[in-house]
Amino acid sequence: MGRSTVSQLIARGKAENGYNNSGIDRDDAWVDFFNDALGDLVDDLQLRVPLSLTYDGSTRQIVLPSDFYGFAELYDQFGCPVRERPDYGSDLYWWPEGYFILDIGGNKVVDLYRYTSAQSFQGLYIRYPAYIPYTTVGLESFPEVPTVGEKALIFYAIGKALRNNNQMGQAQEYERLYELERKKIRNATARARGY
Repeated sequence: MGRSTVSQLIARGKAENGYNNSGIDRDDAWVDFFNDALGDLVDDLQLRVPLSLTYDGSTRQIVLPSDFYGFAELYDQFGCPVRERPDYGSDLYWWPEGYFILDIGGNKVVDLYRYTSAQSFQGLYIRYPAYIPYTTVGLESFPEVPTVGEKALIFYAIGKALRNNNQMGQAQEYERLYELERKKIRNATARARGY
C-alpha cells in the first residue's frame, strides 16, 4: 500500500489546507475524514480476500466476516459460478440457485437459495479497508491506499470540511481533485491485478 503514515498525511493535509480555511483544527477530525474516505473508496481499492464457506444443508444462512463488503466471485464445489439472486422477496420456483446478502443483527450473512445438499463454496470477497483508530499507534499506521492515491484522503477530508462550513465553491474544487485521485487509485488497482 502507501508509504505515508497517517500522521504524515495529516501534516501534508495541513500544509495543503494552508490557512485552515476548511476548519479542520484537530487531528482526530482528520482521522475521521480519512476513515470516511476509505469507506468511499472500497469499490476502487478492490481489496480481495479468499473465502471458503461450508454449507451443511440445514440452514441457508452463513455469517460472513466483519469486514465483508461484497463478493468478487463465488463458486460451488463443482467450480460453477454462484450468482447473486435478483429478488429475495419471492420464493418462486423458476429462480435459479444463488445467494443473497442480508444484514441480520449487525452481521452480514449470505443466504444460499435453493441449495439443498451439504457442500463447500470457494471465492473471493471484497473487504472494507482497515479502520484507522485515533491512537498513537493509529497515527503511525499506513492507510490501505496505494501510494499514487494517498492525496485522495487529504482532498476528501478538506472537501468534506469545506462543505460542512458552507464553502461550496472551494469544496467543489477539492471534490474534483478527489475524483482525479480516485481514478489514479482505480488505475493502480487494475494494474496490480494485471488488467
